[in-house]
Amino acid sequence: MDQQLEKLGAKRIFHLGLGDDDANLEEDFMIWREAFLPKIAEEFGWELNTEAETMRLYQMELVEEGKALFKGEFGRLGAYERPRPPFDVKNPYLATVAINEELHTEHSDRSCRHIEFSVEGSRIRYEAGDHLAVFPTNDPVLVDRLIEMLQFEPDHAFRLVNVDEDASKRHSFPCPTTFRTVLSHYVDICAPVKSRVIKAISEYCTDEGEKEFLNKLATANEEGLKEYPRYIVKELRSIIDVLTDQKTCKPPIEYLLELLPRLQARYYSIASSPRLNEEKIAVCAVVTKYTIGDRLINGVCTRYLTTKLASSKSPVFVRKSTMRFPHRTTTQVIMIGCGTGFAPFRGFLQDRQFHKNAGNEVGAMHLYSKFHIMRMRISNS
Repeated sequence: MDQQLEKLGAKRIFHLGLGDDDANLEEDFMIWREAFLPKIAEEFGWELNTEAETMRLYQMELVEEGKALFKGEFGRLGAYERPRPPFDVKNPYLATVAINEELHTEHSDRSCRHIEFSVEGSRIRYEAGDHLAVFPTNDPVLVDRLIEMLQFEPDHAFRLVNVDEDASKRHSFPCPTTFRTVLSHYVDICAPVKSRVIKAISEYCTDEGEKEFLNKLATANEEGLKEYPRYIVKELRSIIDVLTDQKTCKPPIEYLLELLPRLQARYYSIASSPRLNEEKIAVCAVVTKYTIGDRLINGVCTRYLTTKLASSKSPVFVRKSTMRFPHRTTTQVIMIGCGTGFAPFRGFLQDRQFHKNAGNEVGAMHLYSKFHIMRMRISNS
């Protein structure tokens, strides 16, 4: 895009900002933004409003009792009770968990779940190599901690409405709903806190020392750029951790919900082939769980998946992938699972096995995964 604009004769006002995802994108952005905003204001003769970043964009309206509420749906009320295809990121399908099994033995200190979702009757179609998106819910223990810290009534019905009546985005998440539903389904309460959120909530500290510390974290000077990576990025501190440490920081819950990012779907390589069973989709999920100091860190979605017993429900949809198997079944294949692991290749193996069982000629397959070499003898012999 940058190069194309130059070719078309666009005038460069400020240098292109680039970030390193292996380092600290937030720090890269903070440094770039500090110089960008004054330059833009100078170029166009604007008056720079330093308070604009913390201005409220939404106002809360309480909802009368008896009103239909969103309970975790995304596109429309009652979408899970009355599902309508096509199913996508705005309209996931509430699939039934058919199998949820641990793949490691009791002697292992790791955990990997084999999970199969039933999509019978949904008309969802997939191919080996596609991804299954799973919408998690936040840990109810963490939701309750936040409720206890900020002292609000979690089951009150409300909506957040954009103060700009001409804005295309009317609500920041599905409304009307309850505070507990938003904290459970719609906002990310576990991700490392962004600097703009820290700056906004610092105004609600009654302790000057805590307020000064949060302001330092949110400032793109030498001290702030050193402290933010240490305290937030390296330690993976979420909004719950920050509020736990800064005990006098009590932002209004409706403002906090406006500030927090949306909880996103997690994508898993599909570990099955529709040729074997088109009404079930399998994934293999390595459970994320570790400690930093005295804090336990759980993966949002893998923790959620460990709680989904057989017959329970979960919102999902299929995302198409460019990872495809050769159409000719006689083509020999080398599979290397560096980043994807074994999961997608299990689907490809099932695909080839189907053709072999049907009496078709199939080529040899070789799988390299995590420094172990396995030769999958799916051949005509």
